[in-house]
Amino acid sequence: MPEAYSEELERRGIELAKSAHYSEARAVFERVLPTRTVPLHRGQVLQNIMLTYLGDDRRDLAENVARKILDLPGISDNREGAKLIADIQAFLEGAPGTLEGTKQIGAKAGWLPLATVWYAISFFAGLYWGVTFGSGGITPIRAFLFPPLVCIGMALVGSREKPGIYVQRVVWGATSLYINFLLTFGVGFALANAGLLRFQYLKAA
Repeated sequence: MPEAYSEELERRGIELAKSAHYSEARAVFERVLPTRTVPLHRGQVLQNIMLTYLGDDRRDLAENVARKILDLPGISDNREGAKLIADIQAFLEGAPGTLEGTKQIGAKAGWLPLATVWYAISFFAGLYWGVTFGSGGITPIRAFLFPPLVCIGMALVGSREKPGIYVQRVVWGATSLYINFLLTFGVGFALANAGLLRFQYLKAA
């Protein structure tokens, strides 16, 4: 594999990891690993693989990879390699703190529990629902009962796209979606009440 292509492939793996696609990123790093002959460089790729397992909440597998880094001959022959070894040893000993490689790979890729597309959907849905309610197109019961169910449904689907504890991610995801929805619902309702944006509905005689 040409070195330039190998480096591009590794960058692709890092971008996948930053987007929380850990299994895909790991597959890319495993393709890169055979091309790295320098101990330090092999250790850095193995560290990225280790961090993808941490992203998937698989500390046991991450520790297995960490031990492979410690077993690399000649990795501690320079300052950077020695620092990597020290970080790995601290990780295996359960020391608090963040590994340097975590900053590179973006192991947790943001604080939102769901992908941003779900928040975009709830944003525009809340705006539309608020204008519709303010225009008299739906009843109060329908306006406030239906959205929470939709948010739960979106969280159930969206939580499968990110690693972590599924139930916890669903609860936090549904809650954050609904908060996002309510904020734009209020904006839409205010616009409708002010007459700036209203929908016209036919009323029964």
